[in-house]
Amino acid sequence: MLGLLITDPKPIRLSNVSWHRESYGFDPNEPTSGFGLIGICERVELVRGSFQLESEPEAGTTLHVVLPISEEAADPVVFAS
Repeated sequence: MLGLLITDPKPIRLSNVSWHRESYGFDPNEPTSGFGLIGICERVELVRGSFQLESEPEAGTTLHVVLPISEEAADPVVFAS
């Protein structure tokens, strides 16, 4: 399991996003040539959120992202694929 956790002492609202893909999965401890997961982790770190990755060969992959939302934040935006 790969993860990043940054905590903030101030109480704020949090947005939780989880994504799961039933696929081949992979061993997160093995080196890769891509930058996708690194990019996600870096962006989450920039906004002081948390990122957790769960994946195993032949068992799929799940990403969990928790992002802080300030009380002044606008209404949530929904992205459609």
